[in-house]
Amino acid sequence: MTTVTPTATPTATARRRIPSILRWTALLAVVVVIGAVVFLLGAANWRGDAADPSPREAVLTPGAAWDGQGASGLSEADAAQFDAYPLLWLGPTFGGYHLQAIVRQEAAAPAGAPAHAAVDSVSFLYGECAVPTNAISCAAPLTLHVEPGCMARPEWTAGVATATTARGEALLRTFPDGHIRLWTGTISVYLNAVGNAELTRAAVNHLTGLNALAAPITAGSALAAPDHSACPPVEVPPLSVTATAT
Repeated sequence: MTTVTPTATPTATARRRIPSILRWTALLAVVVVIGAVVFLLGAANWRGDAADPSPREAVLTPGAAWDGQGASGLSEADAAQFDAYPLLWLGPTFGGYHLQAIVRQEAAAPAGAPAHAAVDSVSFLYGECAVPTNAISCAAPLTLHVEPGCMARPEWTAGVATATTARGEALLRTFPDGHIRLWTGTISVYLNAVGNAELTRAAVNHLTGLNALAAPITAGSALAAPDHSACPPVEVPPLSVTATAT
């Protein structure tokens, strides 16, 4: 005779444990989901909302249209008569920004300092910026400085910028932060569009002569190789700067 063993049935205690386990599993899943949502919301808040920029960020605007004079500094007519060295500019408007001021800076080197510690430049400031909260100033959206090439020798930046030529034989160096330094003839030109490396690069091809010494230079025309033959010997070695590759 064959004996059939009946299938065991769960006890009452076991039946009570099954729903309890299911309830705890569901509760744990809910907690995990809530935690993930809280984390994501916190991360979004940390990054900041693109529609609500941080008050620490400057607001860049075109500024008033150039009237030939500006609020301070040199007038366009004064700059056109400048005869110390060639002046290049970007015209009254470039890249959506209007010229706001032409600033002449000149100061002798402090006693005991090398000659290149002197200040000798003409700056063209394009556009305006609203000073952000907790700041005392902000940079113009687009800045162009022209100075004698002896004041900023290219060998001082060797190894900290990408070197190439531009518009013929001008020497150009692009720095990791996006600003550009260009040497042509006896001058050096600094270009920087805040947070806009593409506009900075575009400005190189739009540099135009403003005074008689730079009269032959038009937008896109060839620029001469740098000429530092009249520069005094370097009196001190350049500062050592470490560039980080990007």
